[in-house]
Amino acid sequence: RSQAGFHGEQEQEQEQEHEQEQQRQQEKEQEIEIEKFADLFYSREEEEPSPWPLSYLRLPTPTSETHTATNTPPEHPGVVFYPAREFHLFKRQPLRTLPPDLLLSCNYFNRRWSGFRRPKNVIMCLEWCPDVGQVRRLDQPLALTAKESQAMHTQLRQVWNLLVQGRPILDQWALAALLRAAFSDCPEGLSSTLALALVNATGRKGLSYENLVQLLSHPHYRQEDQGRYFVLVSLAEAESLRRVLQCRLPPGQDPFAGTGLALRCVHAKNDVFHASKAFQKGPHFQTRRALQLQRYFDCQTFYKATEIVTLLRGLQHEDPLARRIFFQGMTGTRRRPGAADWADKPIAVVFQSSSEFTLLMHRMRACWLWSTLSNIEGLGVQQLFDTFDADRSGVLEPEAIMRLLAGLGCHGMPHITSTTTPHPHVWG
Repeated sequence: RSQAGFHGEQEQEQEQEHEQEQQRQQEKEQEIEIEKFADLFYSREEEEPSPWPLSYLRLPTPTSETHTATNTPPEHPGVVFYPAREFHLFKRQPLRTLPPDLLLSCNYFNRRWSGFRRPKNVIMCLEWCPDVGQVRRLDQPLALTAKESQAMHTQLRQVWNLLVQGRPILDQWALAALLRAAFSDCPEGLSSTLALALVNATGRKGLSYENLVQLLSHPHYRQEDQGRYFVLVSLAEAESLRRVLQCRLPPGQDPFAGTGLALRCVHAKNDVFHASKAFQKGPHFQTRRALQLQRYFDCQTFYKATEIVTLLRGLQHEDPLARRIFFQGMTGTRRRPGAADWADKPIAVVFQSSSEFTLLMHRMRACWLWSTLSNIEGLGVQQLFDTFDADRSGVLEPEAIMRLLAGLGCHGMPHITSTTTPHPHVWG
């Protein structure tokens, strides 16, 4: 009987597995039918790739101010590449404050198209210097509007109060903590000695608030090259460029002499697949920022804490609501069911934080709180939590958090409400 019962249970499990498999198959077929129906809304006309001469790559790129889609001469690369800040879907608004070094190829997405279209997946990027002899390192601090500057000072004042704790200057220990929180995506910028030298404070015991503002907007941490561009290209274009870069040509017949080109794969950690002889790598900040913006265009939702900071530096001049609307519009065209479910993903931080200084403020709060809790003698974190969890719900309400922070002596902490509590990924 026991053997018969065992076989009966086994048959029952097999029937259940078969039914589950049939159900999954039916759901998959239903998704395919829905996708086919959705495809009817998207036009596929004029999607054939348009060829263009390689000589375009030796000419300077047009800017939004000097060329448009209608007045650009046919011999100019502006008929092939255009600024990403001009890209938008049908009946949608572009992100007009994107960095000017990010370009799109018309074979990736033709701006002359009308109607609903699906943008291609972002796979290959062309790093392009039309004339390597004209590439120049910019030496300009972070440029902010009056509104952005006011918000920056509001947030940095809170960071300052947390760090100095009533002292008149920022000592080197606090400066080191600030650099780790502000420039975690810039390993070459974590030296306190270098930071003091950048604001002419070598030999002093610390920094003033004015020195702090000057340091956080210093061009050393935002190095860019003028004359260097990052172009989203189609796979067909990348394949053709790769073939040309691999050709062995006689001396003097190189079509890319003096032109820097590098094909990068976005999904392979931005590695360079092929490059021209004249190509030289650019600043890490500019290259990392371009990569994260390309991933944003590709509707990727998972980012590391350092990548979130870099992405936000490329989007911080745009309103958070505009960022979210643009991203939602792009995800609506993708054949990825999970892309639309971004609310609990790290990308949500970009839609909640107005700028990099908002993230810095949250991180310094976390650092201060951890340091304060670690220095409390005779009282563990769990005991402290239970002390302020008056209703024993296992969750600290915003009011309880404020009482806790006030009891710890936190300076400059604004009111916390349920609508301003930062996303968990903010803490990095």
